[in-house]
Amino acid sequence: MMKTYEWPNPEEIEALKDWAMLHGRNWKSQLREAWMTGDYQGFEKDWLLQPVRNTLGPSWLSNYRLDKDKATGRIMWSVQEPRHAE
Repeated sequence: MMKTYEWPNPEEIEALKDWAMLHGRNWKSQLREAWMTGDYQGFEKDWLLQPVRNTLGPSWLSNYRLDKDKATGRIMWSVQEPRHAE
């Protein structure tokens, strides 16, 4: 029986956070570009990001978000699972 891959593991989530911190506001578009070209421009955790693309796909990234503190606007790095349509 094959395991269904539904959510990144903790190491992959940390890699996503590191990527977001490195690329700032446009981190998702930068990650989409890296996923499409395979060029992570030396990002040391690229080996953790490519499996996310291969299993969940680029469309998954659209629903993935990192929370921001409403008072400061700073990223709090808590991860929200995407909501599924009911």
